[in-house]
Amino acid sequence: MYKVLIVDDEVLVRVGLKNTINWESIGFTVVGEASNGEQGYAQVIKLEPDVVITDIKMPKKDGLWLTEKINKEKRKIKTLVLTSYDDFNYARLALKNGATDYILKAEIVDDELIALMTRVKGLLDEENAKNKLTPPTLINQNAIKRSLLNDLIKTEFVLEERLIERLEAQNFKMDSSQYAFIYLENRMPDQSENTTKKQISKTIISLFTDQFNERNISYLYNGYMDEHLFLIASDNLSLTVLKRLCNTVENGIKQYFGLSIHLVYTNIFGDWSELKDQHENLMTTSKMMFYIAPEETFVENIQNVKMVSKYPLKQPERLEKPLIEMIRKEDHDTSMEMIRSLITSYYTASVSPKALKRFILKNISEIYETYNYIFEFTKMYSTYEEIHDVIQSAAHVDILTGLISGWFKVVIEAITLSRGNSSNYIVNEAIYFVEQNYSSEISLDDVAKAINLSKQYVCMVFKKTTGENLSHFINNMRIEKAKQLLLNPEFSNKDIYEVVGFSNPQYFSRVFKKVTGMTTSEFKRQNSL
Repeated sequence: MYKVLIVDDEVLVRVGLKNTINWESIGFTVVGEASNGEQGYAQVIKLEPDVVITDIKMPKKDGLWLTEKINKEKRKIKTLVLTSYDDFNYARLALKNGATDYILKAEIVDDELIALMTRVKGLLDEENAKNKLTPPTLINQNAIKRSLLNDLIKTEFVLEERLIERLEAQNFKMDSSQYAFIYLENRMPDQSENTTKKQISKTIISLFTDQFNERNISYLYNGYMDEHLFLIASDNLSLTVLKRLCNTVENGIKQYFGLSIHLVYTNIFGDWSELKDQHENLMTTSKMMFYIAPEETFVENIQNVKMVSKYPLKQPERLEKPLIEMIRKEDHDTSMEMIRSLITSYYTASVSPKALKRFILKNISEIYETYNYIFEFTKMYSTYEEIHDVIQSAAHVDILTGLISGWFKVVIEAITLSRGNSSNYIVNEAIYFVEQNYSSEISLDDVAKAINLSKQYVCMVFKKTTGENLSHFINNMRIEKAKQLLLNPEFSNKDIYEVVGFSNPQYFSRVFKKVTGMTTSEFKRQNSL
């Protein structure tokens, strides 16, 4: 694998060159970048590349100076100069100074670049064959940095001699250094055919590493596709530098892909003993990015991001009854307005996403129980536990609201269809009555009176339509409610039987075991794993 160094004062040109083609597939790997000839020469000495791709016009020392410097020192490096039509005379001068070839900036596209690099590889292979050399095998530096960072953020680590040696081998500064963590999420919408998630991820890493190199900042990295974690170190790191660096990356991503990023960073710290706490605080508080919409930009010091574990003062009113009523009226828009208003109140109060999900689950569970026959019929979710797991795993608020909106639409469509079917209408009304009154000692007569029909007729229609006896349905609903409460640490076993409408705990325990096949203790144990 031959090593490539890219030298250009424009960040987006460097990023574009790195990500236009799959370098490894044609026998190359990009090992470094620089923004002017002087930095480029320092990287040449440090990295010993086989190929240097350099712009001509740059601040400080330009590409002509770099090309001539490499040629005069008789380094076995192939130099390719970037040029435009306006400065083509400079390209001729670069070729005279020892450059191997030139690339027109307007033609930096896959086919042209691959063809040129294939020719260059042929030249390198030919020279190596004459000297009986083989292309060097490169160690994956990112893999090493990832391994080191994982070791450092373990629950406990010891800064032993072997670890110090590994850090020093990656030029990670340890003596008299200042440190900080950066964590970034890039939630990507559907991309066009030419822009993949992998390309965006690689570009983000390139933008960061370019900024680190320019500022002489060493770093360790871990991440995959849509999230990235950096631990950075420098002798003169400051919050001003850190903020400017993050804003530069954010602007680059916006210019290059038209995307927004969500990024948080820690304060500067100088003591290795703070590493674990700083990382834990960053990853915990970064969960507040759950609330940020994909199209919004969020770049913030974690110190300015507040998060509390529960709603301060008075908890918002439970929504299950008004939500059930709105769904019954087939009013999807008002139902979603209520959900969005709830989410906004939690975000405004800086309440953790975990607490928000817990509160939403309390409300959604009532809707599920009222209309669970629809979920079962559509094979959407057959149990409350499935809904519980899906909501808990929602990574961002837009995913959560999308799930809830989808559920509401399915239920409302089923209700709309049922209005034209008298049997379905009777079943819906029976279910609605049971849902609203399950915590009381209701009878089959009570259900029939609410619908203004005879008990025998209601029970017959219910059984024929759902395949289940109405009395069993009432008990099953109560047990489903009980299961939800058992998962809620705010309720104790001795309180639950009354809340779900059973007259005594013994009868409740017998019915629970009959319906679920396990005791309440066994159920709690199984669902707490």
